[in-house]
Amino acid sequence: CDYVRVELPTGLKILYDIGPEDVGKGAVKVYDTLGLEDEGEWQQVLSREHVFKGDCVVENGLVRVRFDLDGSEETYRTRLYYWDGSGWRFGEDIALPRNDGYHFFKLRSVRPEEVVVQTDRACWHALDIVVEYVVKQGLPYVILRKLGGKLTGIYTAREPRRFDFSSGGGLNDCLLTPGKPLPPGDDNFLITLDDGDGFIHFKGRSRRRNHYSRNMTLGGHAFAVEEGELLAIGFVSSGLSTFREAEDATLGPGACVDTGLGDDSYDSVLLSSQGDYVSWVLKGLDELPVGRYRLAVRVKQSADPSVTPNDLRASVRNITDGRDLTIPPGPVELSPGNSFSFCYLDFEVDEEDGGDQIEIRVEKATEQENSIWVDYFLIIPLANGRGWPLDLAHNAMREAILTFTLVER
Repeated sequence: CDYVRVELPTGLKILYDIGPEDVGKGAVKVYDTLGLEDEGEWQQVLSREHVFKGDCVVENGLVRVRFDLDGSEETYRTRLYYWDGSGWRFGEDIALPRNDGYHFFKLRSVRPEEVVVQTDRACWHALDIVVEYVVKQGLPYVILRKLGGKLTGIYTAREPRRFDFSSGGGLNDCLLTPGKPLPPGDDNFLITLDDGDGFIHFKGRSRRRNHYSRNMTLGGHAFAVEEGELLAIGFVSSGLSTFREAEDATLGPGACVDTGLGDDSYDSVLLSSQGDYVSWVLKGLDELPVGRYRLAVRVKQSADPSVTPNDLRASVRNITDGRDLTIPPGPVELSPGNSFSFCYLDFEVDEEDGGDQIEIRVEKATEQENSIWVDYFLIIPLANGRGWPLDLAHNAMREAILTFTLVER
């Protein structure tokens, strides 16, 4: 018999009818570009033994890694992209001193839930060291695992992003301070934001080492890694505009714009009398989704902070309901230095804040003679329990362990 007859049972209902274009959506796929840029002409790869005629592309619908096997790129071999809602957008390169081609390339695993690729040419000072790239289904990041060799550097060159943040190093404005070490702090991750959109680059590390902002304006990062160490590189949209120049915010009576400083971002807002303030009001959930945030305010004062302390009061409040959103609740008293630096406070938005007015406000707190200049605000999205940088970076470093127990029946 060379056929099988299948009869459907009576009363069968189709609960989900999936169109052909949606079959396999979200699975990790591998493509051979065949030397063509038209993605419709690329060949899907299903075997680890495939011989590539063009570049190798690995993607899961959220993140894409392109390995330059045909030598068409002038500088870098390995490029990372992310889906921005309408197309693939360049994220980061694995930076190299020269592009002399992979000396080792292996497609280690090809499965819908995970693809693993091993290559050399990833470590700047040790080009022969092999690094493993892992792309998993449904996750917006790539995991790099260094497979051998001594402690050495992996460098990245990224799309222009203005701000770098780590919990140990605080915030770095790459326009003003291009290169800086960024210690990991309690949370071993790095966030990179821009002043124009809500897309965030994030990186997580399996060992507690510094991240480094490379000494180039809006450039990239450097990571010292050793054998077995994991580095996650990913991209996520926060869904909000995170940056506001103080002069573009709401100024209270007495506050004024100072255009005469030479060490601010553009202009600054001067607070010189008690009660002078500058505020930024956003709509809960629409402009500030549910999640935990860190507010950074770039600010300085004229008086010695040891003589005139706590002269800046900062708060984040739901002014519709009259609730403090800061953690812990209540305004925070701050003592800026005499040079511009960042002051921080944490706050949290939940479902109860939907549609309400949320006010970020800084004001001069005392009658003491002192001038305070506020340069700008930056809201740093941290965690929402699902898919923000802290959540993803921690999940990337956590491997699932299955434990089986045999019980006699």
